Formats: sequence, C-alpha cells, structure tokens
Amino acid sequence: MTTGAQGIALIKKWEGLRTTAYQDVGGLWTIGYGHLITSASSTLIGQTITEAQAEALLRADLATAEAGVNSKVLVPLSQSQYDALVSLVFNIGVGAFGASTLLQRINAKAPESEIEAQWKRWNKVNGNSVQGLTNRRAAEWELYSQKKKT
Repeated sequence: MTTGAQGIALIKKWEGLRTTAYQDVGGLWTIGYGHLITSASSTLIGQTITEAQAEALLRADLATAEAGVNSKVLVPLSQSQYDALVSLVFNIGVGAFGASTLLQRINAKAPESEIEAQWKRWNKVNGNSVQGLTNRRAAEWELYSQKKKT
C-alpha cells in the first residue's frame, strides 16, 4: 500500500512546513514537513529549503514510514487505517513502532478499545505529555477508526 491523499494531508497538517531548520520539542533538528536531520544530512542545520525540496524530503520520509507499516503490520488494513498508521510511524519512527505494544495489538486483531488505548499512549516527549501530540494522536485515531472506508 501507499499513503493516500488524506494521509499526506494529515501529516502535512500536523508537521507543518518549516523551510528553515529548527529544533523540535524533543530538541531534534528538523526541516520541511517534519524531516529529521540526521548526521548524514547535518548540512541542513542553519539552512533554508524551498517548498519543493520539503516535498521531496517528505516523499522520501513517507517511503520509509510506508515500508515500516507494510513490513510490520500483518493484518489487512483499509486505506484510512493505513494512512493513520503511516502518520503515526512518520512521527514516532519505524523502530519504535516495530517494538510497540500497539503493533502487537493490531496484529493480534485486538478489540478496537485496546488498540485505541495503545495508540493514544504515544503522546509523550522525554516522558512528558505534549498537547500537540495528544491532539495529533486523536486525529490519527479518528482516521484509523473509520469503518473500512477507502
């Protein structure tokens, strides 16, 4: 699967476009639509990029998140479920998602209430709840819990 327009819009909404590198709430250097600046791309610190460059970074980051969801989720997903999961994985990372109880509950086809409870736990930075993440998780959950809409 690949992310649909609704999923991309959700990610763009919550990440926002920042054409100048900045440190996010966790102190990580970021640019564009939430692109994490790594040691491999450290030259972006202090730089400004265009919207087209931000879009290209987003597409590359989406491919990573999609690969994570495609390889780790073992049950069929609707497009809305997939889009919501890609948004979550885009934000928390493939490694964190792969080791999560949330993934275990999804693959076990647990009741929706159990999946929701695990989903909404991903609202912290350095152990502290962040309102923006609480709001994002609620929006993602709303998309995920749509009944088999594509």
